[in-house]
Amino acid sequence: MSLTNHTAKIVEAYVSKNKIAMDEIPSFMESIHNRLLKLESQSAPALYPANHSNLNAIQQAAGPQMHPTPAVDPKKAVSHDTVTCLICGKPMKALKGHLSRTHGVDVISYRKMFKLKKDFPIVAPSYSEKRRRLAMDAGLGAKLTESRKRKSP
Repeated sequence: MSLTNHTAKIVEAYVSKNKIAMDEIPSFMESIHNRLLKLESQSAPALYPANHSNLNAIQQAAGPQMHPTPAVDPKKAVSHDTVTCLICGKPMKALKGHLSRTHGVDVISYRKMFKLKKDFPIVAPSYSEKRRRLAMDAGLGAKLTESRKRKSP
């Protein structure tokens, strides 16, 4: 695939999910094209995997000033039973695997991308509680609890 095609696909993907003024598109395309030229000259691996969802490449090409518009309001993304992906809007119990497999993004980059606090939940509260109960039932952490009880006056 040519560099121009890569640029067009990245711009198309970005514009389909984010608001950008018409007069900003040419400079946006130019910045992405220049970034791709630079990456190509450094013998970078292919920017686009088969599923065209590598948001790291889009973020890197767009630069730090561009932040995608969330698919859902971050305040409404966390419910008792689900956490909704701000990139695609898909609700699930845990986001970490989805982010890396589907979007090629780690949790830290995801939080930076949407300007989320470090403690923004990546796992649904009910799922987290269920896993905590299973761990306690299995006796995990019992030694730690006993040790803390002995140390406290």
